[in-house]
Amino acid sequence: MAASKEAEGEVWCELLSSDKYRDAENYNENTSSHHFSFQSSCSSSPCQNRGTCIPNYKYHSYECLCEQGFVGEFCEKGLKSCNELHNVYRSYVSQLVTLRVDSKPVSVLCHMGVFGCGNGGWTPVMKIDGTKSTFHYHATYWSDHEEYNLPGGKTGFDRQETKLPTYWNTSFSKICLGMEIDQQLRFIVINKQADSLYSLIADGRYRATSLGRNKWK
Repeated sequence: MAASKEAEGEVWCELLSSDKYRDAENYNENTSSHHFSFQSSCSSSPCQNRGTCIPNYKYHSYECLCEQGFVGEFCEKGLKSCNELHNVYRSYVSQLVTLRVDSKPVSVLCHMGVFGCGNGGWTPVMKIDGTKSTFHYHATYWSDHEEYNLPGGKTGFDRQETKLPTYWNTSFSKICLGMEIDQQLRFIVINKQADSLYSLIADGRYRATSLGRNKWK
């Protein structure tokens, strides 16, 4: 509603299609008009991490519409793995996602759908080029918490070597291992539960897998 009358003595009034909570980016204060709204459950700004509060005036409630990478009633939890993304959003399409790994944002390409390791969401951890020595047997990368070439985690199945923070932060029950030989890319699944890949490899101890010798041929 206008703060003062127009020349004709009338007061300009407009009914808005949204409110300052649902559409905060387009709400601007000014001295020429007053903004009136119903008492809203969103007035306390309950949604975290830039989530949008959607009020329900009929039931005096609200819903938080979270930005990508966050979940929870108040958008308070960051996604930590691609499988969590798959389970929450029932996503079946591979996509670039920002995960919260060790409370830090990490952009990765989440592999979804049937590509060789079964349904679900698969979180990238490492990519290794066997023609290079970056990750050879005695490399310190296997036993430290140092990342290598983070952008490589966003490019899918290629020759960009990478080691992501998911190596020492992401727990799992299965490992999807892809290998390319003579331009043929094949995958196998190793059933193994652990707190992280680091916890399986860093100490240098032998650990049996669920695969027989013939599976590797």
